Amino acid sequence: MELDSKPISISLDRNEKNSSLAFISHAHSDHIAAAKSKKKPKIISSLETCSLINAVYGLNPELYESESSNDGISMLDAGHMLGSKQLCIDAGNGRTVYTGDYQMQRSMVSKPLDYTDADTLIMDSTYPDPDIKFGDRAETEMLLQEWTEKRLDEGIVLFGSYAMGKAQEIISILNKIGITPAVSRKIFEVNKVYVKYGYNLKSYPAYDTPDDTSIFSDNFVGVIENNMLKRVSEMLYASHKKHVFTAVATGFAKVYKFSTDAQFAISDHADFNQAIELVERVKPRKIYTYGNNDVKFAHNLSNAGYPAAPYPGGKTITIE
Repeated sequence: MELDSKPISISLDRNEKNSSLAFISHAHSDHIAAAKSKKKPKIISSLETCSLINAVYGLNPELYESESSNDGISMLDAGHMLGSKQLCIDAGNGRTVYTGDYQMQRSMVSKPLDYTDADTLIMDSTYPDPDIKFGDRAETEMLLQEWTEKRLDEGIVLFGSYAMGKAQEIISILNKIGITPAVSRKIFEVNKVYVKYGYNLKSYPAYDTPDDTSIFSDNFVGVIENNMLKRVSEMLYASHKKHVFTAVATGFAKVYKFSTDAQFAISDHADFNQAIELVERVKPRKIYTYGNNDVKFAHNLSNAGYPAAPYPGGKTITIE
């Protein structure tokens, strides 16, 4: 299997200089190095991911278009966020799947994870610890809604979030109970892409309000970037003289105590038990872990009876 008479070497959510192609699993900033590269490699990715990269970063990655339907390269939905994909390679040594970031639980703002039998599974290692367990997503979403409605009777509610993916998750949860939040400029631009691809998110831009600012005359809910949360909450208190309640919704709520009034463990990653569920569905002969926690994740998978090892291929996968 060749590209321009050479073996295909594909960067995995990185930008490796000797790669023929680069796979971008989704549009979060720590996965798009190849799109920022000056050498501009051709990208294996979804149209949604390319749209997000363009809207947020002003980049226009060139998608790889297979010259042959038999090149063995395909993608599966990953469930992580809009446009997130897994890479599936069919070659002489069997089928290999690289997950990138993924989740098994239902999300209202992404397609559910898809899976296939594979000989080799290369897995994201964000949550390698068996003690980290996410609860029922619907129950956690309901707790967030109930908390928000109660605090909204008492003051302003402000959520801190990643601008892409998690913000849209929070907005969709709020929309379900009739709340249309104010959002930052960046989040509003991301929302436009989600709407383009069929997700009916309702929000309004906090930076472009009517002169009388009537939409802020009563208590309201806002969703902004994490790094703006403290400063904006202080500004809102100073200008409105109301209590400003702050919250985050992240899987790291199971790991850290945040300096907010509330935190909800809603993750767009799989926990350890979900990783086991994926392994049972895929039935791989080989399991490799990938990412910052690869050693710990491989150790814990092995202890659970699933022989695994850190991925030996560096940051690329090669198709001979």
